[in-house]
Parts: sequence; structure tokens; C-alpha cells
Amino acid sequence: MKHFTIWILLIAMMLTLSSCYKRLDQRFTIPLDDATFSYQDDNELDYLGYKITTFEVTFAKTYQTTELLDEYDLNLFADFSKVPIELYEVDFIVAFDHEEAHHYDAKFIGQANPGRKNAYRFYLYIPGLFSVTDEYTIIFEFDPKENHEQLEIISVQLQDNINGYPNDRDTFFDIKRKNTDE
Repeated sequence: MKHFTIWILLIAMMLTLSSCYKRLDQRFTIPLDDATFSYQDDNELDYLGYKITTFEVTFAKTYQTTELLDEYDLNLFADFSKVPIELYEVDFIVAFDHEEAHHYDAKFIGQANPGRKNAYRFYLYIPGLFSVTDEYTIIFEFDPKENHEQLEIISVQLQDNINGYPNDRDTFFDIKRKNTDE
């Protein structure tokens, strides 16, 4: 009887956990297109003691598809809302403390976590910002409430990879689609 109860409990747990995970195209519902997004607020952003004075990301279609869910080349992004998965080149331009803006490499990791709908994760490589690491985690979330007909706003989370929990100080902000005539 004890073994039977354990098996029933195990099966119930597996069914419960497996129901949390949908197909990628059901979790990722906002498609991407060629566009540039930038931080357009006048307030400077504080990230680990540095002021972010420019933050811009451009997505450019590569006209390639993939079945891979991870292990992408540098500066590639996979749009999980499309089947097959479409690939985009991604270009990050960031300036700190009113210095000249630089292009930084990014490694697309995939979904931020299974419970966070329309959220993607990258490693952004910023050499020399801190001696501890050059790799900083960034999460993009495409909020369905903000984006109706096309992607207009991306919520950004720059994670604190330096201080660690509970002292971490993540930076949150939105980037908006730039007009094509700018």
C-alpha cells in the first residue's frame, strides 16, 4: 500500500509540473520584426554606480530559421513566437557616464524562465566595467498589455551580477521603438 501511494503521488506531481510548461509558441506570443529600440526618458539610469546615458538595441532579420532552443552564436536572437524559430541579428549600443557609446556583444541564452511569458535572457559582454566579470545578465520582456499590433515597448531588467542576493540592485526600465524617420 505504501508503494502504491508513493507511485500515485509521484504521478500526480509529474502531471502537475508538466502542465505548467506549454509549447514555446504558446508562451511567446509577441512577434519581432526589424526595429531599433532605445531608452527615451530624460532620467539617467543607475546601474551598479554607473550612469547609463545611452541604451539602444537593434534587431535585424537574418532570413534564417532554427530548431535550436539554446546555444546561439554571438549577437543572434531567436524569436520563439514563430515556428520555425526565426533568427535576428542583435546589436547593443550602450554609453556609461556620458562617455562615447560602444557596441557590445551579446549572447542570447533563451527564455528567462518557464513561468515568465514573453521574457528572453541575454548575457551582455561589457569589458572593463568591473574587474570581477565582463558578463552581465539582461532580460527582455515583451508585455502583451503594452504591445498590441506590433512590438513597441520592451521592459528591460539589467541584473546585478556583482553583489549577489540579498544585496543585488537590478535596474529596470523600458525601451521604445524608434521611429523609422529618426
